Amino acid sequence: MRSTPRVLTLLLLGAALLFLPSAAFAGAPTMAPAEIRSEGFETAPAADWLIEPVGGQFPPPAAWWGRVTQRAYSGSYGLWCAGSPNGWGTGLYPNFAGGLATLNLPQLADYYSATLSYEYTMPSLGSDDGLSLNILWDSTPHTEWDYHYACPLTAASTWRTDTWDMSAPGNAVNISRQPGRVRFQFLDFYGNTYESPKAGEGATIDDVLVTGYKYGPVRGLAATTTGSDVQLSWAAPARSTATGAIPEERSVTYRVWRAPNVVPYVWSELTTDRTAATAFTDTDTAALRGPYRYVVQTWDPGTGGGYGVLDPTATGQSVTRTFVADPLAPAFTITGIPSSPTPNAVLPGVSTTETPRPAVSAMLDGLPFTIGSSITAEGFHGLVVRITTLDDRVAEQVVSFTIDRHAPSTTSDAPRSTVLAPVTVHLSVVDGPAPNPAGVRATYYSLDGAAYKTYAGSIYVSSYRDHTLSYYSVDNAGNKESTHSVTFSNRFRETLSVKSSVTTGRYRHSFTLSGYLYKGYAGDHVYLKYQRPGSSTWYSVTRHATAASGTRGRWSYSFFPTKKGTYHFKAYFGGTTARYKVTSPTISVVVK
Repeated sequence: MRSTPRVLTLLLLGAALLFLPSAAFAGAPTMAPAEIRSEGFETAPAADWLIEPVGGQFPPPAAWWGRVTQRAYSGSYGLWCAGSPNGWGTGLYPNFAGGLATLNLPQLADYYSATLSYEYTMPSLGSDDGLSLNILWDSTPHTEWDYHYACPLTAASTWRTDTWDMSAPGNAVNISRQPGRVRFQFLDFYGNTYESPKAGEGATIDDVLVTGYKYGPVRGLAATTTGSDVQLSWAAPARSTATGAIPEERSVTYRVWRAPNVVPYVWSELTTDRTAATAFTDTDTAALRGPYRYVVQTWDPGTGGGYGVLDPTATGQSVTRTFVADPLAPAFTITGIPSSPTPNAVLPGVSTTETPRPAVSAMLDGLPFTIGSSITAEGFHGLVVRITTLDDRVAEQVVSFTIDRHAPSTTSDAPRSTVLAPVTVHLSVVDGPAPNPAGVRATYYSLDGAAYKTYAGSIYVSSYRDHTLSYYSVDNAGNKESTHSVTFSNRFRETLSVKSSVTTGRYRHSFTLSGYLYKGYAGDHVYLKYQRPGSSTWYSVTRHATAASGTRGRWSYSFFPTKKGTYHFKAYFGGTTARYKVTSPTISVVVK
């Protein structure tokens, strides 16, 4: 069993003792999902496991899952698709072996989401084995199995981690607020039982873990300021991931946190008692000036042992706390603050006409700051400046700015070699390493030496030639990355196939050859060459096949053989610029 979930379970049990309704809260919001079910195989699988052979098309001896000591991810045991009641045996399972290990999870009915993870290995495959370790899940009462394939086409010689979101909205079976079950299915063939499978070592799983959140995120969290107060409002979470428009029907409460709007966020909780209301007003004005973030999390109204997902960004709503202006307050201006992200150091100053000059104090990102000092640290900064006159009149202003010296990083999915078709290239860009707050201003590209253009979502390349694509990005602070380049080639591909044939009688048989000029145009043509039975000489047909208008390159040619035996055919592009054309593979036709 994994150590991390076990520690998480202990933390949750401790939290359940602390989070009594009368207790005050402290700390940060809970980010990680709770452990629902975990299973190593140090002891016999629990009663909620059903382990059995695959029946039906598999002849005896059918395999089943068994605990083995020869392979384990952690501890001493793993669960293996064994070939006999004695387990490991020779290390190979018999032909047509199959095993099922089903884990029943009735507790998922109480969870908004569920994620499955496990470790697996499959050191060797049978000769016809492929995706032999299948992961399925279902809701109970039974609806249908949602099939997923875990084992790669190549053997997994070392342990690998696999993770599945069983409550993703797009799943055929969505395990959100439904009792369910997970099935690990091993089969020793790939395709159908008419192949000739040969045994391999089989699959082993270990450290099965199911985690999830009891509730969903609150919906529509909004924050507004009125004077020095911040008013929060939200709607109850959805019942499940599959029914986003239906609100949660269980009794829930909420917890509210606040943090200065500076990464990493340092949260403090505002709800000394859990609240069932969907609104909260932050009236704590002491030393709070500048931008702040708020998050609200659904919470179990009982012991606090169950909690909800934070809003999708896990950073909540951002607001700037403002104050009602005092008409007698002294006037001043904060100078040196850039209006847009900058790569340069920032030197704040204060300008005022008040005499004598007021006392100046400041807070930068929640810490004391001396006006006139240079700010060089990258990231988003919030600066609060207060001036106080000799007659105790006070004024305060809040400004924010961003320092970013990291250029963006742009990547492309362009092919790195030859492609036999037009290609659409996409560019992806991120604004440098953390804290990278400036944001990307634009991405530019040049194809085959042309003038640079602004990237707008994709680049379609259809001309058949060698290509060079160059690209770079600039962020909002003016940082420009170095230009990247990638080369590739587009080529035509000719196909060839037998459309139909009649092969009875010496002169009463014919067949039709057909193909596709990818991407062909009206008037494109191919030359057909063939070998007669018993000959190694290639002959040309008397005319060429042409792609007709409107066919998008489709062509056909009727052939009338004069001998029995095996004919071989090839197609060649008949146009110019042969460098970018690809000859079809050879096909054979037997005339009886």
